[in-house]
Amino acid sequence: MSLSKPFGGVYADHGMRGNGRQDIPPAEMMAPVRRAIADGGRASPDLVVSRGVAQCTCSRAIGEVPVPTSPVLVVNGVERQASRGDRNLLSYLRFDLRLTGTKYGCGEGLCGACTVLVDGQPLRSCMTTVGAVAGGEVTTIEGIATHDALAAAAAGEGVATLDDLHPVQRAFVEEQAMQCGYCIPGFIMSTVGLLKREPEPSPAQVREALVEHVCRCGAYQRIERAVLRAAEEMSVRSERNTGSEGDAS
Repeated sequence: MSLSKPFGGVYADHGMRGNGRQDIPPAEMMAPVRRAIADGGRASPDLVVSRGVAQCTCSRAIGEVPVPTSPVLVVNGVERQASRGDRNLLSYLRFDLRLTGTKYGCGEGLCGACTVLVDGQPLRSCMTTVGAVAGGEVTTIEGIATHDALAAAAAGEGVATLDDLHPVQRAFVEEQAMQCGYCIPGFIMSTVGLLKREPEPSPAQVREALVEHVCRCGAYQRIERAVLRAAEEMSVRSERNTGSEGDAS
């Protein structure tokens, strides 16, 4: 595998090259968008679903369709109300909510650094408005681990350990699947989405799911190992939980 290209990847062109401007469907269109994510894009001609990642390619302009003025959404389990529906989702997360784990990379939906989960599915937040995900559940990198232990550690009231991290985060640490780490939150969020769809992915499925993510340090082989390690750990844990439930009954 070449380390100079993301998983040997050639980007699918979703019509997002150029100045980075992209029209995003308003909140009332998110229901068909979510259905399109589930069925591979067949439900909506305005949505391209490539490798499990939703990319909005709506041709209509935001100004032509009403957008919620004060949209409500759930971010990491907490209900939030934004002041503007046309606010860029990445900017809203980073500057309004101070959730800086989601990174700005290319601003064109091509590098994956800004990936978050919306209703459990990966979405490029740099190409999305807050109004487009109104009523949905947004999860960022800060929202996938054990909140209590990490919050206590941040407040100086305890020590967080690897066990407090999400299995995917833990696998990335154990495999040293990073150098500068800037791109890693996006990789992790897409991996979480992948393992929800495909709990035991093959190496080929891992590469396919992450092909549109860019790691400028070239840590792709370690990232692949981390994803497979996380899948194995989560599978073993699931089997143990199933066994415990069976014993209890």
